[in-house]
Amino acid sequence: MAIMSEAKSESALRDYLALERTVMSNERTLLAYIRTGLALCVTGFTGGYLFTEVKTLAIFVTVVGILVVALGIIRFLHVKKRLLLRSEIAS
Repeated sequence: MAIMSEAKSESALRDYLALERTVMSNERTLLAYIRTGLALCVTGFTGGYLFTEVKTLAIFVTVVGILVVALGIIRFLHVKKRLLLRSEIAS
């Protein structure tokens, strides 16, 4: 009986740690989206400031950067919601 209890405990710990790794991975992915979006925004601002003849391209790159950050936030919240639902079902 003790072996069964120990196996369940080990399995529960493994599941918990897997969920924690997935949550941290989701957070890292959000940070990557933010980093990429900010890099695009900075590139757009700098390009628009230094090269006045490419203002349209600079605006486009800046808007794409904002959209990348927004997409990252939406994706993060969606995955977080799914993880919460999955962890509640498993409990």
